[in-house]
Amino acid sequence: GSTGKSLAIQAITQVLETRYSVHKDTIDQHGKISLPLALAGLKPSHDFVVLKLATTHPGEMATMVNAIKPDVGVLTHLGDLSSNTFESTELVIREQETLIEQLGETGLAILNFDIDRVRALANRTYAQIRTLGITSFDADIMAYGTVVGLENVGFDLRSMGERTIAHRIPVLGKQSIYGILSAIAVGLHYEISIEESIDTLSELRPLPGRMNPLSGKSNCLLIDDTYSANTESTLDALDWLGGVKSDDGYGRTIVV
Repeated sequence: GSTGKSLAIQAITQVLETRYSVHKDTIDQHGKISLPLALAGLKPSHDFVVLKLATTHPGEMATMVNAIKPDVGVLTHLGDLSSNTFESTELVIREQETLIEQLGETGLAILNFDIDRVRALANRTYAQIRTLGITSFDADIMAYGTVVGLENVGFDLRSMGERTIAHRIPVLGKQSIYGILSAIAVGLHYEISIEESIDTLSELRPLPGRMNPLSGKSNCLLIDDTYSANTESTLDALDWLGGVKSDDGYGRTIVV
């Protein structure tokens, strides 16, 4: 997806590690070269590998999907992605959609139903589908009553007709909830209960350069969101800032 991949990978890994041995992609590299680098640490003892598929040229997603044949594909978001190697944003989006379109009948597609373009993919995949959202009441897994704060994000959860309330995860911004819901969806697919997932996700932490809170001089709070920021991630950060500023009455805010 266009945003939220790294947090989703971290969250999914933490949930799966409650039951299984997991190898996580830690390579900060995009394109086909990322696959052999990420898989170099894979061992026979690993039950799962969690990979980030990020393309640099047209056609790479199909090549990567055919090479690894994923059992589960997660699409967190589709939006404005600038690229020097694609002729248009539309071509970038089509490249991302390939992951879901090429999943097999035994695979699972996890789709963010709050995004119309992602929702439409439900009719273009052979895989089983599990949907999630914050505003989509028809999603299989929905976070509602969301609250953003300086230290965490809070929400109530509805999944398959069951409701649980007052969950707080120590990451920042409403956009982070999509990665959390993706991890819960993967966990359910592999028989990890929502309670187990929420318990381990309560130990989730912001990643460097992704809405990461740091202590600054003179008791100021610095939020580092500099890693591969794009238009949408910047707007998400400003949305979070507007919410916490109105709640906590900070005197001055500086955005760089």
